[in-house]
Amino acid sequence: MDERKLLVRFGTVIATKIRTRIWEMEQAENLYQLSQYPPAGLHELKGKYAGLFAVNLTGNSSTQLDAVRSVAVIEVIDYH
Repeated sequence: MDERKLLVRFGTVIATKIRTRIWEMEQAENLYQLSQYPPAGLHELKGKYAGLFAVNLTGNSSTQLDAVRSVAVIEVIDYH
């Protein structure tokens, strides 16, 4: 992700949280490990985003999390 665009779009605080989450995704071997980073809030999405997962950036499942071993950042959005 382009650092400058990240800062312009989200500001310093959220851009830092996004970079931290991406780093955590790179370090985790599976989704279960990712779910252990606070405040992960890892959850599977529904509706238009069914089959995808989200993690929290701020304070705002039955899937086998240890079986998911690769992730891709598709979009950074507030879907609520």
